[in-house]
Amino acid sequence: MSPTLAADHAPAVEPLTPARSGRTLRLVACLPLAAAALGPLLPFLIVFTGVLPPSAPHPSRSVAAGVAIIIGVALLVSLAALAVHPPRLFPRRLVWPLAALGAAQAVAGALSVVPMAGLFGLLTFAADVVCLVAACETLGEDRIRRAFLALYFSSAMAASVFAIVLAVMKQPPAMFAYEHGRASGTFLQPNEFAGYLLFVIPLGIAQLGARGWLRGLGLTAALVGMAGLVMSVSRAALGALALALILLVARFGRRAALAYATLALVCLVLLATAFRDVAHDPSENASRLAVWGATVRIAQRFALTGIGPLAFPAVYPAFRLPSSSANEVHAHDLPLQILVEDGIAGLAALTWLVVAAIAEARRRAAAVSRADRERYLLLWALAAGFTAAGLQSTIDVVTTVLLAAVWPLLGLALALGSTRQPAMPEAEA
Repeated sequence: MSPTLAADHAPAVEPLTPARSGRTLRLVACLPLAAAALGPLLPFLIVFTGVLPPSAPHPSRSVAAGVAIIIGVALLVSLAALAVHPPRLFPRRLVWPLAALGAAQAVAGALSVVPMAGLFGLLTFAADVVCLVAACETLGEDRIRRAFLALYFSSAMAASVFAIVLAVMKQPPAMFAYEHGRASGTFLQPNEFAGYLLFVIPLGIAQLGARGWLRGLGLTAALVGMAGLVMSVSRAALGALALALILLVARFGRRAALAYATLALVCLVLLATAFRDVAHDPSENASRLAVWGATVRIAQRFALTGIGPLAFPAVYPAFRLPSSSANEVHAHDLPLQILVEDGIAGLAALTWLVVAAIAEARRRAAAVSRADRERYLLLWALAAGFTAAGLQSTIDVVTTVLLAAVWPLLGLALALGSTRQPAMPEAEA
């Protein structure tokens, strides 16, 4: 795209004034920074919903309470800072779809068959919206964005190493047996762990455009994350990343894209043939058809209001076929999951939000110059991550991504194309 066209499509956003720099900006960023640091522990919060099947791994309530307290404090700090200095960079076109999705979830939560899960879903959505706004307002500033990425990569590496060590040591035995030896660590489920890594790996590779310590940290996180992804043995995630990563690799030239496409094709063929049933019960290959059929029956019964956020495990056993497993925690398809949880209005609102977010991200991406290698590669890494997550979501539902990972990273994508913000004063930075 020519500089003229890029300028024509650049977002008309007001640069931050000196009053918004320094200390205030860091206070607004408190929640996104906390989410980056505690991301691998956020799945523990699911213990408060009461929807986990008895046979599934159950996290420590004390650890979950500690995470909730830290996130709650960060949320209050960011809210207070945003109240003093209202958002200026957050796109208005996302306000109404977010409001519509929140309203649909409120109705579904109020009528939920599992009240605690409904309340948890509403509180989580409210925190996610604040995190999205705060990330969009602050992550365009270089120092805050680099601090966010440093926390994100550090916690991702720690979670990946922890998951790999547990899988190798076959600990704890009950969890190892439940997951067929697949790595998951703090994410409780291998596919949840894999869905989280779909963003870590491309974002780490994108640090080839960064300088100094951040480049080394990002590349190390990508390598460790790839090892964790392989040991998760998530076929949906591995296939999705193989397809989506070409969006980032193509930024390094035609030869890189051709070499990667060849390698990805070989890996996909092996994944579909020789390694199809590694760490999987072959009978599970057809189980999704039974789950989708039961989900459609649930949707027909609760089409208008849905069953409520995160209530699927409580309702599914009553609609499943007698020959299928009763321990299904989600619908293995994101549109079906939203339809049964939040009803038709919820699915329509989510579709509206996705379309509006893509349009806004594309509009703002036009302002990112190819010469700004750090931002340019990061933007395409986010595109690869969201594409991979979308592909995985067609045959799986990764609750961790929906409740936590998507929102600060969407804010990051929007922030990269915002008007370049002045650096914080040295005395405050």
